[in-house]
Amino acid sequence: MTLENYNKLKESASIVLVGYKSTGEEFNALVKYKLSNNELKFEEEEQNIIIKSDIQPPKEFIDNLKKQLPIRIYKSDNIKINQSISEQKIIIEAKEFEQSDLDTIINITKALLEEQKLPFIFAIGINFSISYELDYKLKLFNEQINQIANWEQNKGFQIIIPLEEGSNILATYRIEKISERTNENNEKIRTYTTGVNFNYNLPKDKNLDNITMFIDKLYEYYKQFIEANEKIQQIGQVPND
Repeated sequence: MTLENYNKLKESASIVLVGYKSTGEEFNALVKYKLSNNELKFEEEEQNIIIKSDIQPPKEFIDNLKKQLPIRIYKSDNIKINQSISEQKIIIEAKEFEQSDLDTIINITKALLEEQKLPFIFAIGINFSISYELDYKLKLFNEQINQIANWEQNKGFQIIIPLEEGSNILATYRIEKISERTNENNEKIRTYTTGVNFNYNLPKDKNLDNITMFIDKLYEYYKQFIEANEKIQQIGQVPND
């Protein structure tokens, strides 16, 4: 079977640092003076603050309040950096990416990995997600699933598959049916999302070398993800002669 009927809708890749301690103002300076350059110009994304009051507070109050937000978001074209201060988490994401974008999120991650931050970081994730439409059904369940009342009218489902990838590394795949519709030819078109998280729980003897080795496997993991997604789309389908 080939994937001729495969219609990709959107795709994303990201690297997540968990345990990254930094205040909003510290990270803002880091983005401005270290991560921004001639090719990348990160700007903080404006976040709406709704004040439920008949009295409009002064602009200085709003500006100060924004500095205290638990989440800071920075964008440069299709690269986004999300800082969650309360969760001590940094997400570097590229959507609808080219190879240069993957190089960019790798380089940004490496730039953030400073020795003084290393003791607090306890996990790193490499994530990929792809949404697509198919004009056939993914056959991921035993046919007896139809015994569940109204199964044929299901609005969606999600399957989580954790796989041991290697020492301290767990690959968790997510297969999700998002929706279905009927096209002009009265055919059912289903929208699915396949995602994966390669999670590296850092060992006690963590160092920048073993972390860098994991990050540098991003392309290898992406290839693995694409191959796995193609196999997922073929499950239960009859091969063409």
